[in-house]
Amino acid sequence: MDAAAALIAETRARLEHIRSRLRTTLERMSAEDLAWRPNAESNSAGNLVVHVCGNLRQRFVAGFGGGADVRRRDEEFNAEGPWTGPGLAAEADAAIGAVDAFLAALEPARLAEALEIQGQPITLLEMLVRTVAHTSEHVGQIMYIAKARQGERFASLSLPRTRRA
Repeated sequence: MDAAAALIAETRARLEHIRSRLRTTLERMSAEDLAWRPNAESNSAGNLVVHVCGNLRQRFVAGFGGGADVRRRDEEFNAEGPWTGPGLAAEADAAIGAVDAFLAALEPARLAEALEIQGQPITLLEMLVRTVAHTSEHVGQIMYIAKARQGERFASLSLPRTRRA
């Protein structure tokens, strides 16, 4: 496998890992957890999911996928729900699934292709790297909110740390 094909395969694997962790986290969160914001300038977990899904669709369904860009970014941050964990998990599954379908059919030679998205020129290669980082950052925030809200009730999604005596 050449490096371009390996990058595409690894991107798909990383996004599937992210999707799994996000789904598990969301399914553990109550409507109150999903809507909670630490302050007016911060996003809720629900807003972050809506934002990530809008971002993924804009980049891959519209942008590099050639579909219509119907994203309303500001509305992603102003939405107040109501949300359910399973509902948001299904929305994330659909958005990440659309990216995976795009990547499954992607010819590696397209990685050098460039477009303008959100007013900025970007290659498909750059977009893949940014997408994994951007999505991971926000999923980390969602997990942090879940842990902050649930405390010891939140079961670790990785190796649990050793408790001090």
